[in-house]
Amino acid sequence: MTSHDVASPTRLSTLLPGPVSRIAGGALVVALVVRLTGAVEPWGEEGLTPAVVAHLLLLPLLALTLWAASRTPGTSGRPRPVVLTLVALALGYLGDPVVAGTLLSGVWGTLMAAMELEGVVYQAMMLVALLALALVAQTLAFRGWLGAGRLYRLTSAACWVVGVAAVAVVVSGVLHLDLVEYLVGAVTAGAAWCVAVAFLAVAAWRVDRLAGAGALLHVGTAVLAAAGFLVGDSEGLYQAVLRLSAVVYVAGQALLAAGLLRTLRRTPEDADHAV
Repeated sequence: MTSHDVASPTRLSTLLPGPVSRIAGGALVVALVVRLTGAVEPWGEEGLTPAVVAHLLLLPLLALTLWAASRTPGTSGRPRPVVLTLVALALGYLGDPVVAGTLLSGVWGTLMAAMELEGVVYQAMMLVALLALALVAQTLAFRGWLGAGRLYRLTSAACWVVGVAAVAVVVSGVLHLDLVEYLVGAVTAGAAWCVAVAFLAVAAWRVDRLAGAGALLHVGTAVLAAAGFLVGDSEGLYQAVLRLSAVVYVAGQALLAAGLLRTLRRTPEDADHAV
């Protein structure tokens, strides 16, 4: 079933049916505003500013919103697409540079050991690989609604390839294997991310237009990340790109979650067959 099968749009009260999901959703909006308007460099001397704290809460608040909104009356579990999306949010959280630079700084310091310049590439390589795994999990969450045709099989194959590539990058990084001065690992991680986001965009758009828009925002995140490298230390533009990229990423995740919830509301009988 696709978004073209919907007779009328789903109300917000239907997507967020209980007080917990609505409070968490409201807190997410507040955190997004604080993150967008505040300082954006947690690795600077200011430490845990309100904007940094807000950023650290963004994906956990979204996960709480999705978890609360997806509860089925009379059951304690969640549909498998929701579980996969929650796994994707957790992987995306671990792959967030702000989280890595604050909460996980000691972990990264231990992993990078005595590396200097290579450590910068190493951390970026590992984070991108984690984000690729997050996108694979999200693609699997929507794959169940694609039917059993060629697109389903192609998406499944892509998920296996991207997942294996991303895991190989993470394992090689943890074991400090020399992948030709990290070039192979960095290129593999980047390629895996690009393939994963492409298939997520296709799968999500076929299932629900809200989810499709969220997947396209992932593409926007990649464009902003590339723009961040291009503008370099240009103070005003660099800060604007950092502010915007975080909000675009979380907005994309939120739209993916909303599309998932809307699809589950439309097809409750299919929830157990998704994935």
